[in-house]
Amino acid sequence: MEVVADALIDNPILEGPYDPPTRHWRFDDTGITDEFVEGRRSSGHFVPAPQPRQQSAQLALETSWTLDRLKPNDLVNQLRTWLEAVATSGAPSPDEHDAGTNRSAIRDNH
Repeated sequence: MEVVADALIDNPILEGPYDPPTRHWRFDDTGITDEFVEGRRSSGHFVPAPQPRQQSAQLALETSWTLDRLKPNDLVNQLRTWLEAVATSGAPSPDEHDAGTNRSAIRDNH
């Protein structure tokens, strides 16, 4: 398989710092591309693989970021799904609930 160099992306930042991610850079079998995909990327990390040992060379890690080296982070992905469900359920956040409780207590005591 021919290995193509990773794409050079002039401005890799797609989202604002306070907005939830809505798109991400696409990876394929050869590494990162200059195309983006709608939606949040699943959490995961790339597992480096050592090069075969040579007699006098130090052990080197291959740094290609390809899909065959991607290991998903199941716990983070499950947590993201749960948090999104809670956020879109319409239930008040703990801060909103506490603020309302505190306002009622202050109003009732004055």
